[in-house]
Amino acid sequence: LFEEGEEGQLKRLCKELEKRAEKETNFEDGCRLCGWTGKEDLQVLCGHEGYECPVNFSAHTFCLSPPLSRVPEDDYYCPHCVKDEDVQERQREVKLEKERARQQMREQREAAGMGGANRNWVASMRRSTQY
Repeated sequence: LFEEGEEGQLKRLCKELEKRAEKETNFEDGCRLCGWTGKEDLQVLCGHEGYECPVNFSAHTFCLSPPLSRVPEDDYYCPHCVKDEDVQERQREVKLEKERARQQMREQREAAGMGGANRNWVASMRRSTQY
């Protein structure tokens, strides 16, 4: 989410989130960055099943820096939690699971005769028959 050159901004945001968490305890409905409770369908919540964000982070996709174009399908972690080693391990595990699933799909396509050359032929046929 943040590039290397934005480390200072990340640290400031983490400190601000920690301060807000100490002062206020109920952020379940509102954005941690702007405070607005609207557009809940565009809010990301930090964490995954079995993990609770220590700063109880939620934010609108458009309030993040940089903003997200949509709510991620995968687990989202706030800047505070991204530094957590357990979270980093979880992200590595999810990435490995996705790669295994992709590899399994490739193998199934190969076994079904939908390998690279055959798949390219099907795609070219589709393009040539479009009006």
